[in-house]
Amino acid sequence: MDSNEHRVGAIASRDAGRAESVAEEYGIPRSYGSYDDLLADSDLDAVYVPLPNALYESAALEAPVAVEEVRGLGNEKR
Repeated sequence: MDSNEHRVGAIASRDAGRAESVAEEYGIPRSYGSYDDLLADSDLDAVYVPLPNALYESAALEAPVAVEEVRGLGNEKR
């Protein structure tokens, strides 16, 4: 898949200032000071969840993104 077909639409951090700084640096249009706020963004088509496996599934399932399956870091189906 060509990377030109996708773009980063938002970034989140527990530190809102850090998220905003990284968003500015990389031209990301929205930043959030909480992961819950990012997950509530219905304009996103996909979400990368960089959490430990124990937290990954519950966070991914909260996202308002239509997905066929949820995969953990080891690509195991959940």
